[in-house]
Amino acid sequence: MWLGEVEYVLLVERDQELGTLKSLFADTMRGNGRVAVVSGGVASGKTELLRSMVEHSIASGALHLNANGSPMERAIPLGVLHQLLSRAPLNSEHVPLVTAVLASSRSAVGMVGVHSGGMGKGIDRLPLNLVRDVADALTALARTAPVLVTVDDIQYADFASLNCLRHLVDHLQGSRIMMVLTESTHSAPVHPVFHTETLRSRICSRVRLGTLSETAVRAVTAEHLGTDAADRLARDYFRCTGGNPLLVRALIDDAQAATVTTTTAGAALECAPGYGFRQAVLACLERGEEQTRDVARAAAVLETSGALAASTVADAKVLLRRVLDTDPDTVDTALGVLDAMGVLDGSLAFRHAAGRAAVLDDLDRERRAQLHFRAAQLLHLEGAPARRIAAHLVAIGHAGSSWEAEVLLEAADHALAEDDTENASRYLELAEAGCSDDDQLARIRAALSRVEWRLNPGTALRYLQPLFDAFTRNQLGDGDASTLLRYLLWHGRVDKAAEAIERTAHADRSRVGLQFGSACQLLVNSYPPLRPVVARAQQLPVIEPYAAANVSRCAQAANALHTVLTEGPGNRVTESALQYLQRAKLSDSTVEAVESALLALVYGERTDKAGPLCDELLEEATSRGVRTWQAVLCGIRAEIALRQGDLPAARQYAERALASIPRQSWGVAAAGPLATLALATLAMGEVDTAAEQLEFQVPDSVFQSRFGLHYLQARGHYYLATDQLQAALADFRFCGALMREWGIDSPSFLPWRSDAAQVHLRLGEAAKAQELLTEQLDLTCAASHRARGVSLFLLARTKEVGKRVAVFRQAIDSLYAAGDRFMLSKAMHGLGQTYHSLNEPGKARMFKHRAEQLARELRPAGGDAERAEPDARGGAERAEEKAHEPQARVSSLTSSERRVAELAAHGYTNREISRHLYITVSTVEQHLTRVYRKLNVGSRAALPRELQLDMKTADTAAS
Repeated sequence: MWLGEVEYVLLVERDQELGTLKSLFADTMRGNGRVAVVSGGVASGKTELLRSMVEHSIASGALHLNANGSPMERAIPLGVLHQLLSRAPLNSEHVPLVTAVLASSRSAVGMVGVHSGGMGKGIDRLPLNLVRDVADALTALARTAPVLVTVDDIQYADFASLNCLRHLVDHLQGSRIMMVLTESTHSAPVHPVFHTETLRSRICSRVRLGTLSETAVRAVTAEHLGTDAADRLARDYFRCTGGNPLLVRALIDDAQAATVTTTTAGAALECAPGYGFRQAVLACLERGEEQTRDVARAAAVLETSGALAASTVADAKVLLRRVLDTDPDTVDTALGVLDAMGVLDGSLAFRHAAGRAAVLDDLDRERRAQLHFRAAQLLHLEGAPARRIAAHLVAIGHAGSSWEAEVLLEAADHALAEDDTENASRYLELAEAGCSDDDQLARIRAALSRVEWRLNPGTALRYLQPLFDAFTRNQLGDGDASTLLRYLLWHGRVDKAAEAIERTAHADRSRVGLQFGSACQLLVNSYPPLRPVVARAQQLPVIEPYAAANVSRCAQAANALHTVLTEGPGNRVTESALQYLQRAKLSDSTVEAVESALLALVYGERTDKAGPLCDELLEEATSRGVRTWQAVLCGIRAEIALRQGDLPAARQYAERALASIPRQSWGVAAAGPLATLALATLAMGEVDTAAEQLEFQVPDSVFQSRFGLHYLQARGHYYLATDQLQAALADFRFCGALMREWGIDSPSFLPWRSDAAQVHLRLGEAAKAQELLTEQLDLTCAASHRARGVSLFLLARTKEVGKRVAVFRQAIDSLYAAGDRFMLSKAMHGLGQTYHSLNEPGKARMFKHRAEQLARELRPAGGDAERAEPDARGGAERAEEKAHEPQARVSSLTSSERRVAELAAHGYTNREISRHLYITVSTVEQHLTRVYRKLNVGSRAALPRELQLDMKTADTAAS
């Protein structure tokens, strides 16, 4: 089909060759017989060149005798000669010659010549006068008109016909007979004697046809697809075909077919090989030798894993030879043919993936599996990368031996390190299906659970019991045992986790080492009831210790979180957590350590440090597509935003966390982001929405975890918002009891006393509230700014009005240092109300105004988020521009003007400022006049926030 549809391609760049043939025919017309051998690759234009020459000769009055060689007829002696004579207009004298040829062909079948010089079967047993009679018949025919004898694909001619043709060449001199033979350079050459003797004849000329140049490809493409398409496609067409006219034609046909089936012609004009191209590749291979097809098939199989591309050309040839179990010359010859065909390039790669796909699809399943297995074996013996070998095992679809399972396990580890969960699952499922070794099966299932955990922890639940059973049989290694422990606790199986830890204290621990111990250290911070169990288990020495840097760094993160939970914030904790996070890399074995280090900063009241680091890690988890990591990090980011008073962001991150993986897959950890979401929603005044959020049922085991404490706090605040005061107090007290029992009673982690104090204030029990708040203040350290600020804010409300100002100011100072803008706005509002009660309306208005400013900044944008997105971005840009304006204006103040402005911004009168700065009231008024002019404001209340939030000067003044 394809070989007959390339007319318009094949004569491109063939003018010189056609001219040569016409010149030889002109000599023949003058009585000087000629022979031309036209050689070229498959679909290089031989047949079309021959056809054009035939048309030229017939137009010149010549007779045409033609024959075609065929692999199917190669075994028929004199088959080609019979084709020539049966179509010749012989006179009556020579008609019996055809019958004689048929008779000779029958008698020659199976006979072997003994004097032919190796020419082949059945040649020397032919009648001796046969060649002379054929020559005489053609000579007689040429007396009436010039004769053009053509044989297409001479490489497939039978040996007897070749012998006759060879002797006929000797009779052409002085005749009007021209013989044109075509041969393919992609097949083994015709019989060496015929080939050599014919080409050595002085009347023989050789015409070689090469592939098309890129210029020719562009010209053909322009003719049929247009100039614009040719400009875009010609280079790609040339690269995909190597200039093979048949393949070029196929690409053009595919493009035209695609254009017909699309509404936009331009959209289809791209280098997109289709069915036609694939069939053309197969047609090229079919015209070659079997060994050429075998090498193409082996190359297609090896390209599955990129084994050839990863090797030098010399090594790739060796690999092909070993896969096919053949000799180097066979491979070299076949590769040369495939390169000339335009199927492979010089690097032994397929010029286009569609060509490789066609070869693979044409290969029967059994042979394909044999080649893949042979490739896998050889690559394994050579120590090739596991993923390369695994690609072949996956292609087979079966892995029954131990070495295959090990390769697939290793390949899965590499795939997971590259976040290729799809292939990791594929490797492990194949290994699991064929594995019969219990120890190996346990490792495979542990690896499968890690892969599934990344995307959905719920699906990994099915592996917990098999892995636990394997652990009890001492079949899990250190890392796999750590994996089991993490997953048990995530799903609230605290009792099972305790049992597993206790087993390490009483059973053979030869397979459990520092990784398991490190996992215990990390996890007890989130599941404090396990701490005594871990302490007992770790009294025994680890039998197989190893100094792994990663393990020690994980312990560093665990210790940082433990310290902040038990002792509170401090520079040592911050430095340790930052040190870990600066070197940490997200992986399955480090995600808990990363979480611990971030929480150490969050609970250590360094959200300014935790926020940017968490954002970077979240961006990495998102780009790597690991949904469980995204969920965990979004939960932490929500907690950071909540502690910074950014309620909309806290809500957004918490919702994103809960949406990253199915709710039922969260286990007890769901209580963390759920609590943050409810607290942010309540703070925004949406009580009914918070009720819906808290309807999600958390397991009872959540109260054996750190997450349960957050949940109790959120539920308590919901009860408080709905006037269920005793229920709220019960939750806050239960939370405090658990924290004291677990030894993590740090107000910076969770200030349950101030929560309970709010209930007492609502109940009118100011003394009890004051007692709790004083106790909480005693537990805070200098770095506990947020816990201290919240405590002082509530404590101020227990004081007489006249004594509230100083406490509120201290609360504002602490909350500003903590960066909690929501609580800061509440404290400023409380101070404004206090000034109002003290009949100081100017200060009251000023602080209430500042509180309202902060509240507006924290208020979520209304309307449809999607519709508002472009405006929101524009607003953000405008806000950023405006933010720089007051900063620039404030920087224009002198130091004296700034000191006066800072005190004025915090509500101090001119007289109070003069006393504090030891200057006259008149000087204060002059400074303020210049400040108002430079900042373009008209009153104290309008002073920029940069001045309003600088608490240092104000705090000194208050003292």
